[in-house]
Amino acid sequence: MLPDSAEHYDPSSQVRGSFMRSTQHLQRQHERGLTAADRDRRTIRLMLGLLLLGFAFWYFFLR
Repeated sequence: MLPDSAEHYDPSSQVRGSFMRSTQHLQRQHERGLTAADRDRRTIRLMLGLLLLGFAFWYFFLR
């Protein structure tokens, strides 16, 4: 005989709950007006900024 908690175990509700908890930050961003395209643009700007900083460091200190 299985214990009561094992008889009523519903894996789909646990997965659904985990998914909802892990996507709450995306829901908050969407409510503030941030979209996936905005996140992509921010990532590209950060990468370009790091590239420029790296080039400046190389030019002034390592060349």
